[in-house]
Amino acid sequence: MAAATIPDIMKEFQVPQFITVEDRIVGPFTLRQFFFLLGGASILLVGWFLLPLIVFFLLALPAAAGVGALPFAKVQGLPLTTVLSSAMNYYTRPRLYVWRALPPKGTEPKESAAAAKELEQENQLRRMAGQQLAAAPKPGSTDTTLTEKRLQDLAWSLDIKETVERPLRQGTASPTGGSGEASRPS
Repeated sequence: MAAATIPDIMKEFQVPQFITVEDRIVGPFTLRQFFFLLGGASILLVGWFLLPLIVFFLLALPAAAGVGALPFAKVQGLPLTTVLSSAMNYYTRPRLYVWRALPPKGTEPKESAAAAKELEQENQLRRMAGQQLAAAPKPGSTDTTLTEKRLQDLAWSLDIKETVERPLRQGTASPTGGSGEASRPS
């Protein structure tokens, strides 16, 4: 009996391995590490020529340590540059994240379409009468009708205000003082 041949569709292929490891381009350094070290060395070289010797050493030692740590240090498996950029984003962006579902584009709920049509008719009547349409009832007015959307918006804003102001009203001294637990909004 002849040896079994493997069909063309079942040929062996090389599977790439170590795809998460960066290539060593310049000696023992990756390209990213090399450019960090090159940039740090060039800054130190400029400082050597421009600064007095004492000032240079006072500034160069911490700078060299920082530049040396950038390409090599890892925090919980992440490069230090990623950790630092994430920290900067955290401290510069707002901390209150609110997600509200939006209806799909091009479709409107039937209730809001009917409400919009009714509002447009009311606007036309008021314009014809020469009155301006107020966005909200004026204080002291007898018009106290609230739409469902307005009620949802008020409930949402009160809920947000409550969760933001609750830690201030609880009267905790500091996150590290007292019982050792940080005050967190619930």
